Amino acid sequence: MPGLPTAKPERAGLGCRFWKKRNKGREKLPARSSIYRAEQWRNILMRVVKIQRTCFVIGVACALTAWTFDAPALTLADALALALEKNPGLASFSWEVRAAEAREIQSRLRPNPELSIEVEDIALGGGSERGSQSPVRIFPILQPMPISPQSSETQFTLSFAQPIELGGKRVKRMALAARDRDAVCWDYEVARADVIRDVTKAFLDVLSAQERAALDAALVQLAGQALKSATSRVEAGRVSPLDATKAETALSNAHVRAAGSKSALAAKRIRLAAFWGETETSFEQADGDLECVRPMPAWESLEDRMRETPDLSRWQAEIVRREASLETEKKKAISDITLHFGYRKLEGSNENFLLAGVSVPIPLFNRNQGGIQEAEHLAAKARDGRRAAKIAIHSSLKAMYEELSAAYAAVSLIKSSILPATTHTFDQVNEAYRQGKFGYLDVLDAQRTLFDARREYLDALKDYHHGVAEMERLFGAPLWEDDGKPTNGMNKENP
Repeated sequence: MPGLPTAKPERAGLGCRFWKKRNKGREKLPARSSIYRAEQWRNILMRVVKIQRTCFVIGVACALTAWTFDAPALTLADALALALEKNPGLASFSWEVRAAEAREIQSRLRPNPELSIEVEDIALGGGSERGSQSPVRIFPILQPMPISPQSSETQFTLSFAQPIELGGKRVKRMALAARDRDAVCWDYEVARADVIRDVTKAFLDVLSAQERAALDAALVQLAGQALKSATSRVEAGRVSPLDATKAETALSNAHVRAAGSKSALAAKRIRLAAFWGETETSFEQADGDLECVRPMPAWESLEDRMRETPDLSRWQAEIVRREASLETEKKKAISDITLHFGYRKLEGSNENFLLAGVSVPIPLFNRNQGGIQEAEHLAAKARDGRRAAKIAIHSSLKAMYEELSAAYAAVSLIKSSILPATTHTFDQVNEAYRQGKFGYLDVLDAQRTLFDARREYLDALKDYHHGVAEMERLFGAPLWEDDGKPTNGMNKENP
């Protein structure tokens, strides 16, 4: 094509001289020489290697992109399963349960026997006739018995002692260890219920943040459309240039709000992933429906279930454990006996003897009075603690019921009345603005009212599901008896 440079003149100048310098020696090679053919094969192989590297890089990039976009969404059931399996707080309870089982094993063991070896009357020298010395006068009235020559012979004694527990101490000790294990298991159940509640609320926060981010993104899009409309009307001379300025300000505010929503969503995702020990999120999106709500069950049915809460069961296990401890302390006041059996040999006369005996402590001063009183006080404390917990649970349940009923009513009212009304008003005002019947301030006011109503709807939904999570934590089970999954009612049909 005339006027366009060809390929050869492009090599004129420095580029062409550099190219000729690099290929100066190669141009003089004969076309059929072996060196020339080797150079050709080397160039071909280099091109093949470059193509393979390029294909590898493209394949890796495509694989990473496909993995990123094909990452499955996280459901509430997945989040709960991960938290119950990998939560660091729950993992520590497994060691506590194992420690309680080890204490139960230890409680079954009996006292160890005692083996003793004694050597008496060892001769240290000082006279050929042992026992012929004059007795030592200790008191002027009391005279010691004369020591016979036979009694001064060296004696070897091997004895065996076995303590025998009386009063059923071992049985009571085993019962106390079993009750202690039950209390630890209920501690785990309470902590497990706390984790389920916290994970559910964190998951709901992520869902709510996703909806809020989508709402703010829609507001950005709507503000952009409003700016285009205002700009076209200003260019047509139908409205004042101030309308375009206001539209630009509204768009900037929408961008700021959208950026804040994205940051809040990222923070809530990290907070959710921390429940299973991750510092970075491995999921792209949470999958759930906030709009799935159900009316509250009857108060009488909830009041009947209050006796089966994990907290009251934990206090009941504590009462049983304290009572078992009291019985154990009472049995400690009973003295144990120790049976002695032995064998004695006299070195000089070569005589052998069998020994037998029984020793019993006399409970003259220590009858475990302090231990018994301590156990009684702790048992009374456990009973008072259960009574206080029952009152607190009843009042909390009543307050939760009222708040949850109010949240359900707010969700129903906003969805059935407020959202349709504000949406209709915004559409009417926007259409009237296009026709020149309203100003841009009216459009902004209607838009603000609409999106405020949508945000209130999201807040009401979040409050409702948070209330359900709190009440399910109180019962340690789903709120609705026909719901077999701890899904916070989110997989149910809308009423």
